[in-house]
Amino acid sequence: MIMLGLARLTDWDIRYEMATSILLATGIFLLLVRQVKITARKLAAPELRWAIPLFSVIVFSVSQYQNWLWGGQLQMFLSVFGVIGEGMLPLTVNEMPLNSEASTSLQS
Repeated sequence: MIMLGLARLTDWDIRYEMATSILLATGIFLLLVRQVKITARKLAAPELRWAIPLFSVIVFSVSQYQNWLWGGQLQMFLSVFGVIGEGMLPLTVNEMPLNSEASTSLQS
């Protein structure tokens, strides 16, 4: 649906699909960074911070140049973003501060 919407709005201009791929890859990277920070805090292991540059190299790898230059690969970034985002949901919910009214209703 996103690809069809972009195609319709941009008159099939592939540059917009490439830009959306870059935005999704940035979102993937940010989700992975958040995961590393949560894991490092829970394990009290600040040495896990080395994984952040590694994730950057993996997500923004030059070897996947076809994915960057061919807008049709948007669905690949979209599916990876969805899987990582869905996997992060339980962690994010556990990290959210609850107000006293909400925490009282959850405890009863």
